[in-house]
Formats: sequence, structure tokens, C-alpha cells
Amino acid sequence: MRDFKLWLEFEEVDPGNWDKENEFCNIHVDLPDGRHYGINVWTYKFFETAIQNSIKNKDNLSGLYLISPDIFVKELTRDCIHKTIDDLLRVGDLEKVLNPSVLAADSHAFVGVPHQQNTGHTQFNVTLKYSRCYIYSHRALFELQV
Repeated sequence: MRDFKLWLEFEEVDPGNWDKENEFCNIHVDLPDGRHYGINVWTYKFFETAIQNSIKNKDNLSGLYLISPDIFVKELTRDCIHKTIDDLLRVGDLEKVLNPSVLAADSHAFVGVPHQQNTGHTQFNVTLKYSRCYIYSHRALFELQV
């Protein structure tokens, strides 16, 4: 088993109110060597839901295409995602095994470090390398500008 820290959106944002088999979320993977990854994860079942939503909402040319996430998994659980990341790290560096855009910190737009406030909301301390970036979250889209 490889050494890494895992932050899961569904544990921090509205915990207990997620459909673990038909949902998507964001995760953060931190490696001991300082590399940080931000990864978008969909369940297999959510893929079909996303297609149906695109057709219904007339998005993506009425479902003609979808922009895919970084990883598909069977379910949104710590166990499933931990095993997935561990296996991917066994294969190689995440930025080589997955889409290179998953690498944050050293070479991409921002590093987000979530922390819980007394209000119960998750807040991110973010360092930007560019004048504008977008953060996609399960519940909202945030635009940051410097």
C-alpha cells in the first residue's frame, strides 16, 4: 500500500446526503513528496444519469457528447476510492496514468486546502498561479479572480 492522504468532498460537504452509487464528487490526493492532485470522480451509474440530464436539459447538443471526469468508480466510499488511488499509484504517477490536468500545486492553477469552519461550511485557502481559475464543486461553481 502506498502512502497518501485523501480528502473526499462527500465526507466534508453535506455528509450523509449523497447517493454513493449515483453521484459525483471531487477528491484531493496529497503525496508525501509534495505533489497534490485534484480529481473529479463519477460513479458508473452517474454516467447514465449525466447522459439523461444532458438530453433532458438539451446540453451538449442534447446528449450527443459528455465531458468525462478523471475517474469512474463503482461507488463513492472511502474504501472504494482509497483502493482505486492506491492501485493507480501502483501503476504509475497519477499525472501520467490519468489526465495530466489532475496535477495541482507545482504546475497548475491553484492549490486548494480545505478546512472546516465553526459555521459547518468547508472553506478553501487557495493560492493562484494565474489571474483567474474555476473550481467545480458538487454543489456550486466558483470563479476566483486576482
